[in-house]
Amino acid sequence: MSLSKLESLPNELLCDMIEKYINGIDLVMALNFQLNHRFDMLIAQSQRLRFNFTHCKKDDFRFCMGLLGAYLEKIEELTLSDEYTPGQIYGFLAFYPTFESFKYLRRLYFRFNGDMIDESTIERALQSIRQTSIETLSIEANNASSMNRLRILFHNLFFVKSLKKLSIHTNLLWLENRFQSQARDLSNIEYLAISGTNCALGQLQYILQCIPHLKYLKIQVSDWKYNKSQKADIIQMFELRTLILFVHQCDLMTMEHIARYVSCMPTLRCFEVTGFKELMNVAAWEMLLQTSLPLLTHFTLQISLAVSSEYYPDDVSAMFSGSFWMSKKNFNVIIVHKMPREFSRKRLSSLVDGDMNHFDKPVTQCWILPNRKINENLSVTNKINKWLVGLQSENVWNFARFNSVIRLEVCNMDKYLLNWIIMSIDCTEIKELSIENTNKNIDDVVLLFNKLPSIQSLEICIDFLIDMQNVFRTKYKHLRRLDISCSQHKFNEKEIATIATFFPHLEHLSINTLNLHNVPLLRTYLPYLRSLTFKFDIITSDPFASYNSRSRKHALYDEVQFLFEINGDFVTVWIDQATFKDPYWLKYSKNPPVSDIVPLEFGRLSGKNRKKENGLRSFLNFFK
Repeated sequence: MSLSKLESLPNELLCDMIEKYINGIDLVMALNFQLNHRFDMLIAQSQRLRFNFTHCKKDDFRFCMGLLGAYLEKIEELTLSDEYTPGQIYGFLAFYPTFESFKYLRRLYFRFNGDMIDESTIERALQSIRQTSIETLSIEANNASSMNRLRILFHNLFFVKSLKKLSIHTNLLWLENRFQSQARDLSNIEYLAISGTNCALGQLQYILQCIPHLKYLKIQVSDWKYNKSQKADIIQMFELRTLILFVHQCDLMTMEHIARYVSCMPTLRCFEVTGFKELMNVAAWEMLLQTSLPLLTHFTLQISLAVSSEYYPDDVSAMFSGSFWMSKKNFNVIIVHKMPREFSRKRLSSLVDGDMNHFDKPVTQCWILPNRKINENLSVTNKINKWLVGLQSENVWNFARFNSVIRLEVCNMDKYLLNWIIMSIDCTEIKELSIENTNKNIDDVVLLFNKLPSIQSLEICIDFLIDMQNVFRTKYKHLRRLDISCSQHKFNEKEIATIATFFPHLEHLSINTLNLHNVPLLRTYLPYLRSLTFKFDIITSDPFASYNSRSRKHALYDEVQFLFEINGDFVTVWIDQATFKDPYWLKYSKNPPVSDIVPLEFGRLSGKNRKKENGLRSFLNFFK
């Protein structure tokens, strides 16, 4: 039987593929005016296109920007992101400052870094959304705490008439006077998710008032600005079906306050709560679920306890072993321990944030209640997506299987830990893997790799990869991100060749080395590389350099031609062919050419640097 070729498919099927499945970048780069007249006509006839620029090549992005104007009236979905591609949002908005030109845009995913762009540019772009027909909008604003006007813009997005789904991730606190006043306008939003920031109870009350048709709500709440004497006047939410609540650790907010809001949502079908020991009130939960939520079919209560908590496994198990909990098949209580703060601060990886939100930290122990284990079958949950194993002797207090773990962090790998991972975690779902303190257990790590068919991101020590190469030569072609920045390493040609041997299609690499003069070798060994992250350590004899870190960072702006962003001690570069030719890398050579050494200035920033400090980048440098 002969294999079918793309050209053998009927036009109807090809049109369906173009409109629903093929990224517009691939259409522009590989298909349009590249194959034959038939494909050109099919693309021209297509009415709906989707462009996803997430993690795209810099050269491809520049090429698409020159041709995107021909597709403006066909783009239905657009994804833009500064993640691993610093400057992408700025480059896009330099061509298209607003979204008004995208007449048929219905879905927009917008992730930006506030350090890479000025507030007025972002403000203009977001304000233009009110003039569009966008139905789904997702915004992730990183490093935007100083962009105060965004608070008002986010609030105004609630009232975009066409908008049905809105997701906002930001560390900005909502304006108090906006979210604790009486709602005057009504929103058409049906799906709302707010993360990264705490929402006060008064603000939650306002949200419920102005979005009466809400069907899905995911939000993090706290007792911030809470007034005990204030009586909540909460409207009945008859259309709300799903509520996902993250309750910040606090003293003023109790089960009584949660019950007051939830009792006004009588048609809830799915209710998930994540919080701390303050929510460990079994009788109150039973009363609330029995009397106020008659239609509820799925309930999950996840409580994070300190390792030194006064609650013990047997005590908690007895609390949730009553007939009410045993009879409700989809009512579960999950008790977890999270990654200790002191452990997270020791980690040097460029991809791990030591001050991450507690709710985003990986789980180190887990206990699922009530224990309905029958005939040795495991309890199953899909509510844990990050695991850190190996810190403690026991990772679970009762047998369970976790089917939705996306990120797995492993310390002190051994055969016992490997067997537990294989038995308790659905390894086919894992996308990110971090390995530390392996104790040279190469065979166990290799066996684990073989159980992870979907892994895309890996954090590991480069020395361990070199040791693996001597006994195992499998290529992991599906891995896209590699972080070897946990400790300083040589980054010589042998290490680069080892990386290329294991991961030939690598797109993002993080390193920690002083030998940056070898960066140009990446062009030969890793042709698919799209971004490089390295430890920022300028070589200087200045005895006061430690007191001039800010000036040192801004001095880098005048030294290089490539685009980059700085996150803590690490610099991320969006790679193109010109990046490898930049003379900046030569300064790290043992014998750098004198003509290529650019002296660092530690003092008052020049006018050029001041513009870059405000997030402005040269438009001509970006697209040259």
